[in-house]
This record gives sequence, C-alpha cells and structure tokens, in this order.
Amino acid sequence: MTECLSQWLGRADNVDSRGGANLNSLSDALRSMNETAVAEKLKHHVLINIFNNRHTVLSQSLCDSASIAWLLYGERMLTQEAVSRVVSASPSIPNQREALLTAVKEAVQTDPNSLYTFANVLCTISTNISLGQTILDDISEQLLATIIIFIVHSFPWA
Repeated sequence: MTECLSQWLGRADNVDSRGGANLNSLSDALRSMNETAVAEKLKHHVLINIFNNRHTVLSQSLCDSASIAWLLYGERMLTQEAVSRVVSASPSIPNQREALLTAVKEAVQTDPNSLYTFANVLCTISTNISLGQTILDDISEQLLATIIIFIVHSFPWA
C-alpha cells in the first residue's frame, strides 16, 4: 500500500490525465487495491468534515439560496421537495439559507461527491464564488493532511 500511495503522490500512471492527485483518484487507487471500505470511509469523513467546518460561514454569507437550490436540482443533487422547502422559507433569508444547508448536508451525507457539485454551483454565482472556491480549496488541502494521517496510522513504521 505504501508503494501505491507513493506512486499516486508522485503522479505516476498518468494520474494528471484523470484529474490529478485528488481525493477521487486516491479513492480509486485504494479501490484498485481492494481497499474499498477504506476509500469510502476516507472520502466520506473528509468531505463531511469540510461541510461541517464551513457551515457557520455559509449560514451567514450565502447569497441567493433559492437560485442555488434550483441549480442543485438541475444537477440532480436536490429533490424538488428540498427546493420547495428552500423557496417556501422566503422572505426570510436566514431561513432560506438554513433550509438549503440542511438539504445540502443530507445530500453530502448520502453522496459525499455532492460537496464538489455544491462548491462548483456556488462558483457560478458571482456573490458566492469565494465561498465555492474556499470549499474546493479545503478539499485539496484536507486531502494532503488526510493522506499523511492515513499513512501514519496505517504504517506507524513509515
């Protein structure tokens, strides 16, 4: 496993052509080694923590919750029922934000990859670009920290 992680971090096997050394490619590498449970747990843990860590800032700063909800519906991340809850929370902006964040959290808990979708959708709305980019940056930064922790716990001799 150490050799696999070393190759992955060194960007061997043309990993850059498949999106680079990121959480998804690490997950794929672990799956190829029949470490599917480790891959899923790692990915789920990292992405849920990022969402939870950004929740307060999102609940205070997110703009245009209804539009975001409709865009996430278009990406098949949210159901029409979830969008309706966001829209019906109007005219209260804080209530709309909270309804949206509740729906996003449920989606991320079900499918951690939804956090990428959420961040990318935020980046399409000018008032939310910095929030979306921060989440994407968090994913990249957390990836390296998680890999180091994973290696230390898995291979204390490394």
